[in-house]
Amino acid sequence: MSKLTIRQVFEAVAKAPTIDEKVWLLRKHVEPGIQNWLRAAFDPAYEWDLPEGAPPTKHDRSIPEGFAHNNLKAQGRLLYIFDKRYTNVKRTRKEMLFIDLLEGLHHTDADLVVAIKDGQLPTMYAGLNEDLVRLAYPGLLSEPKRAEEVPDPS
Repeated sequence: MSKLTIRQVFEAVAKAPTIDEKVWLLRKHVEPGIQNWLRAAFDPAYEWDLPEGAPPTKHDRSIPEGFAHNNLKAQGRLLYIFDKRYTNVKRTRKEMLFIDLLEGLHHTDADLVVAIKDGQLPTMYAGLNEDLVRLAYPGLLSEPKRAEEVPDPS
């Protein structure tokens, strides 16, 4: 199991100069926590059932990294709740649970979660994208939607 936080792994991947090194880093730090967050970020079947943007949260920015109540590795197991396909929880409750999740994390990890939710992970960490995840973890993500499956906007 990786001693690096998920954010530290993502930072290392972004800094790696080649695709091979990026893949190697992801494979070196393979664990369910990282894979759950990457699935939520890039799997075409996963659709966040939350509004865009950061919800209002309370964070004590003086808490040092590593001393928050929760961490991304542990919270990754709860991501199924925020998927549109999960209907056992009403959307308003999902929003409240999401705020609770964010408030339990270190503020830098909370920012990362919002970026993942809003599809901004590749912007935050250059080179960390769906193609890289498919290369590093074959079979982790479902197949992309085919053109006939995408609804016609007209």
